[in-house]
Amino acid sequence: MIEKDKIIAISEYLIYKKEFAPGLLVGDLGWCAVLENSDIPNKENYIDNILEKTVAYLNQGKLHHNHDIHKGIGGLYFMISYLEKWDLFDQVDFITIENKVFSDYKFLLTQNNLDFLYGATGLCASLLQSNFKFAEVADLYIQTLWDLKIENQSLAVALPNKSVINYGIAHGICSIAAILCEFLNKGNTDPRINELLDNIGDTLLNLISTKTNDKIMVPTAVDRSGKIISTVEVFGWCTGRLCYGIMLFRIYSATGKTKFSYSATKLFEEALEIYHPAKLIFSKDNVKQIMEQLCFCHGMSSASLLFELAYEISGSSNFHRKSQELAEDIIDFFNRNEELYNIYSDNLSLLAGLSGITLSLSRNTSNKWRKLILL
Repeated sequence: MIEKDKIIAISEYLIYKKEFAPGLLVGDLGWCAVLENSDIPNKENYIDNILEKTVAYLNQGKLHHNHDIHKGIGGLYFMISYLEKWDLFDQVDFITIENKVFSDYKFLLTQNNLDFLYGATGLCASLLQSNFKFAEVADLYIQTLWDLKIENQSLAVALPNKSVINYGIAHGICSIAAILCEFLNKGNTDPRINELLDNIGDTLLNLISTKTNDKIMVPTAVDRSGKIISTVEVFGWCTGRLCYGIMLFRIYSATGKTKFSYSATKLFEEALEIYHPAKLIFSKDNVKQIMEQLCFCHGMSSASLLFELAYEISGSSNFHRKSQELAEDIIDFFNRNEELYNIYSDNLSLLAGLSGITLSLSRNTSNKWRKLILL
């Protein structure tokens, strides 16, 4: 989506930028994935600049209080492993960081904190990227899920000290399913994995079992008693119709059970009918609104990618057309409003900023970056 000269300009800007945001999903680290996915000259130097600045934050103690992947050490560890840039840690003991991430991972599992952004599932994803103690990491995760399944009959549980149960990727069981699928991809043959995926798939099917106006009702939050507290339609990565649909497709691919693919297809087919985002109109007064509309977390850019992934699994050309339509609208919008690049240069995050938008539309390059967001 972005021309080489703009990637270079933003990367040069980051060298001299005074206020540096170190997070993986909310900060500047996500730009490393854009660079790694590009073919610009000297991209390694630009990547090293971002990573070195993040390491400097670590040395100053600014990340020591925060170990999640969202904006903490877990995110730095994830990106270092993703890029295989371990040699940057001359001044920091990488083994100490790795052991700290693993220690936090085990602690969060004891708390049943299975959140992706702030909990054990995110740290599990980062450990899988580095392949650190894979067998132990997987066994601890699977055992925790198995105990939860026995205790609650479901893996959909509220975060500690929270009253809301979420079901998406950012905070819910869809991220758990993605991790289990990754265990299978890495050759783990534990028979409990498929049973756990069945459990998650059935939980999602039960969640979307009600219809309203002949369409599937898609709750996005439920309280501890099982009462639905949000049915606001979300069409993006974090939660909602497309999020549940793509994970049901993945569970189908892992288990072969057609009930999951049937419901996934239905969710995407209905989305074709009801998802028509507002026309993108830029003004200096609606920058925040535009960023919300475009963002990867819950906006048009992730919707475009999810429709494309649904097309790859189902073969439905309608999903491909919708994906292309959304992508073309975003690209045309940026082409007509080049000042957006200046605005976004201070918001390069994967979830809310330019990195996620750019990568979601990079269809002819490597898909490796999707591991960072469990797709």
